[in-house]
Amino acid sequence: MPPILPRVWPTDRLEQDRTSAIRSFVERRMKEGDPEYLRHFRESEALVERLLKASDDLTRLRPVAFLDEVELVEDVARFTTGPPVSADDFRTLLGLKKIHAHDATEVEKGLTLVSHLVDHRRFPWVGEKRRPTPSERHAAVVATASLRAVERARTGRRKAEQDRQEQFVAQTLRTMKLAEVRDVRHVDRDMGPGSFKRGVKFESKQCDVLVRLYDERFLAIECKSSNSAVNSIKRLNDVFDKAQVWRHERGAKVVTAAVVAGVFDLASLETAQRKGIYLFWEHDLGPLQDYVRATKKTS
Repeated sequence: MPPILPRVWPTDRLEQDRTSAIRSFVERRMKEGDPEYLRHFRESEALVERLLKASDDLTRLRPVAFLDEVELVEDVARFTTGPPVSADDFRTLLGLKKIHAHDATEVEKGLTLVSHLVDHRRFPWVGEKRRPTPSERHAAVVATASLRAVERARTGRRKAEQDRQEQFVAQTLRTMKLAEVRDVRHVDRDMGPGSFKRGVKFESKQCDVLVRLYDERFLAIECKSSNSAVNSIKRLNDVFDKAQVWRHERGAKVVTAAVVAGVFDLASLETAQRKGIYLFWEHDLGPLQDYVRATKKTS
C-alpha cells in the first residue's frame, strides 16, 4: 500500500483559502497595530543624534571619533545615505564582514562610503559645506530615525510572526497528543512515531516544525507568513529549496509542507503544489490534523 500523502488543493479551494487568509491578515494587523515602531524610533533618534554629534553634523567624518562606536557606522550611518543601504549591501560595498572596533582602516572605509552616498536632500548643508540650520538638522534627525525605525520594526515583526506561527502549529500538535521532543541530536533515534520538534536541524537545513509521522516518515513543516504577493513567491521558493535537499537525502520518507498565512499569490501557490509542496492554512489546520491521524491508520 503506497504511503498516504496530504491533499493537493484545486484552484477554487486555494482561492477560497487565500481570500480568507488575506482577511485574517488585515484584521490582525488593524487590531494589533505596531507598538514597537515608537520604541524603535526613540532608540534610533538618540543614535542619530550621537552620530551627528560625533561627526559635526556629518561635516567631519573622522575615524578616531568612531573607534569605540563602530555600530554608529555600521548600523546608523548607512541610513544617512540616499537611499539607505541595507546591512548586507553595506558589507558587500565595503568588502568586509563587519567593522571591528579600534580598526581605524575599516572604520575609515565605512565613513568614506557614507560620505560618497550621503543624501543631500536630507542633509543639504553637507554638499553646501556649511552648518545646518536648527530646522534642517531637526528634520534630518526625524527622517533618518524614521527610516531606521521602520526597518527595525519590520524585522522584529517578521521574527515575531515566525515565532507566533510556530507556536500555533506546535500547540495544534500538542492538542493531538503528539509528544514534543525537547532534545534532538539525531532525528531517527530521538524522534519516535507520533512526535514533533520545533526548530531542528534536518539534513543540514533548519526545519521550523519536524513531525515524525505514525508510519515513521517525516513531515517537515515550514511556517511562512507573507505581506504581499511578491513576497509570497520568495517565501515558497525558500520551502522548495529545502524540500530539494530533504528529498535528495530521504526520498519518499519525507513529506514537505508549508503552513501559510497572510497574502499569497494564487499562481505561486499552484506552482508550489506542482513542485511537491503540500499546503496547509494557518486559519484552518484541520486538514493537517486529519493527515497526521491518517498515517496512524496505515502504520
